[in-house]
Amino acid sequence: MKDLVKNTRGTVHLYKDDSFEFTPYGKGEPVYEDSYKVGEASIGKTKGKGKQSYVAKLKCDANEPDPREVMHTQLDKLAAKIWPPTALPPMPRGKVLLKEQGAIVAVNSKTGRLSLHLDIELSESCDYAKKVINFLTETNRCLFINQDLLTRVARATAKHSRQ
Repeated sequence: MKDLVKNTRGTVHLYKDDSFEFTPYGKGEPVYEDSYKVGEASIGKTKGKGKQSYVAKLKCDANEPDPREVMHTQLDKLAAKIWPPTALPPMPRGKVLLKEQGAIVAVNSKTGRLSLHLDIELSESCDYAKKVINFLTETNRCLFINQDLLTRVARATAKHSRQ
């Protein structure tokens, strides 16, 4: 009785005379290629001819005080094994109004959004407050110069959202 199989997967063929034929699946190839593990969590790229994707399996103790944080940490560690951790954040989309020394100001006429992006290299001798103030000063000047464009984009976006 101990060797009795409780669960199995397979294919069933039903015939008109109410008989059937069951063919169990054999041990197949792994579902994922390039699988990585960190603790009990794992991530792998799906195999197949169709659209490939990544599937992550995260495990956490139910008694954890903050299970979300534990899973985020696991996902960050898994992602670092697949994608380089030096990836830069996406740049603002739309018409670029200002682009100089890590500062970008762009307006997206489709979404009606104004994006301000600033990259500052970290160093011990850097005056961060001064860089942010310079960025805000240049941004203010840029917005003043492009005030007509921003007004047109705002009106077009409002008109489009009413329709």
